[in-house]
Amino acid sequence: MSWQNILEVLQEGESGLRRELACIGLELRKEQMQELYQTQQQALRRYRWVETKEDRLFDILGPFLKSPYMALPTYMLHLKQSIWLYYHVRSHISWQVSDEALCEILYEEYLLYHGEINRQLALRILQRVKRSQEE
Repeated sequence: MSWQNILEVLQEGESGLRRELACIGLELRKEQMQELYQTQQQALRRYRWVETKEDRLFDILGPFLKSPYMALPTYMLHLKQSIWLYYHVRSHISWQVSDEALCEILYEEYLLYHGEINRQLALRILQRVKRSQEE
């Protein structure tokens, strides 16, 4: 994929993210978008991960935009934590679990955990994924 195509994909993802947030009355400024990209890069370095899909960030964040827990004072924190959660869990599971399925599981468990993202939620997700792989 050329740099021009990558740039277009990212711009499209950013626009979609901004539209989704606007639908629930939230705004995403350019600086905040940069924070989300930086958070992703930090998580990738922390877990020694190489992202192969340029717009994975938007796959991760997409489900969380529908959250009833997404509110003005905490939405950036929730978005950043969801990025860290995704890469933490992904680094501990096999590729037999698709990224799409993982994003769905993260969001379902997040809702069951009442919108809190912490170590217990990560452990709960890992247990669920491992149980489903054993079945």
